[in-house]
Amino acid sequence: MASTAASLRDTILTLPIVDTHTHIWHPSRLPQPLTGYDLFELSAYHRIWWTVTGFLSKRDLAEGKKLTDWASLSAALKTMRTIAFHRIFWRGLRELYRIEADELDEAAFEELNNKLIEAYRDPRWLLTILKEKSGLEIMCVDWPWEFDRSFMTPIVRLDDYIMFGRKERGENIVRKHGEERTADLGGLMDCLRKDFRKGIDEGAAAAKARTVSARSLQYDEVSEAQARKAFEEIKRGSPGESAVKALGDYIVDEMAKLCVEYDVPFQIHTGPSGGVSNVTHYGNPLELNSLIRRHRDTRFDLLHVGGPFVSESREMAIQFPNVTLNLTGIFARDFLRRMLDELIEFVPQGKLLWGTDVNLAETAYGVTLSFREVLWEFLEDRIRSGYLSPTTAEEFARGIMRDNALRTMRLAAAGTEDRRAEARA
Repeated sequence: MASTAASLRDTILTLPIVDTHTHIWHPSRLPQPLTGYDLFELSAYHRIWWTVTGFLSKRDLAEGKKLTDWASLSAALKTMRTIAFHRIFWRGLRELYRIEADELDEAAFEELNNKLIEAYRDPRWLLTILKEKSGLEIMCVDWPWEFDRSFMTPIVRLDDYIMFGRKERGENIVRKHGEERTADLGGLMDCLRKDFRKGIDEGAAAAKARTVSARSLQYDEVSEAQARKAFEEIKRGSPGESAVKALGDYIVDEMAKLCVEYDVPFQIHTGPSGGVSNVTHYGNPLELNSLIRRHRDTRFDLLHVGGPFVSESREMAIQFPNVTLNLTGIFARDFLRRMLDELIEFVPQGKLLWGTDVNLAETAYGVTLSFREVLWEFLEDRIRSGYLSPTTAEEFARGIMRDNALRTMRLAAAGTEDRRAEARA
């Protein structure tokens, strides 16, 4: 039966979603009891915005300066009351905890605080938010801790290998595997393969690279001999940037090959790094052109659609059959709508994915609610204009919300412990 606009709306507002990229925290990592102050302190994007506005310094951010009274929290919130992320977050809190206030004043905060503490007395409240309230069927978690395997699956994150030439990153690998095993390039690559395989054995749905805070996405072709020379320079101490980059380029090539071997996509963070004082052009997805040309069999998933480089990401998806675009972490409603308007006319619908990119259940709820609404409003306008039929609009919605991810990440539907094994069978 053909879809109608009304049934499409119901589908979008209720269809289970595959969250292809999240940093959601396990309940065991949350303070007990969880207070309103804790909620805002733990909200990664609030802290980033407070640093962007200058309310917190970069040192405050690094040292975890806390806001422990209403006066300081209120002053911090005033710096970002109109920012889309805060509006979405606050709306989600209002709906989850049934708070009537339009804005978060002291009385509303006290009400939120009390309701938070009470709600988290139920050990399953966090999962209730994610599964029942948000409608998240599967979550691909980019973080190294335990989580509910019934609907969550990990991401392989091996940035320390790519950044091995930077002292603190290399030390992380050496501490983990020992000096002897990381004494030469061959040993380092064995450790890389071991850690990659470990992630796959744990059910990883993708591998990921996030290095744009320190280097560009230009990963050049580097021979084994060149990589060995760069490794030896790094081991001697005080390496030049060319050696750091060369070894990183070589390792990214090896990761791209491992993605083919283990049949997982390679998620790459594009756009700025999600902090302050980044080199913005480092995240331009056009820099990936050489890497993607060398690895035609690797499935590349460009996270955040390049941020400000949306048109550049669009071109990558048009030029390469093995590139998908992931709208994860796009919070601003009008910006998301403009992205959809541009992408739908150029990029095949099977190449678009979505994810929350958040660390708190309450944030996931607000972001998911907003995404569903924006998607419906966008498709409704496209139906009204005659560009799409309701049936095709529903195909698009089902694709970006769920079906594209199940297919490209080889994920099984809900109800199984081993998501990838069942999908491969």
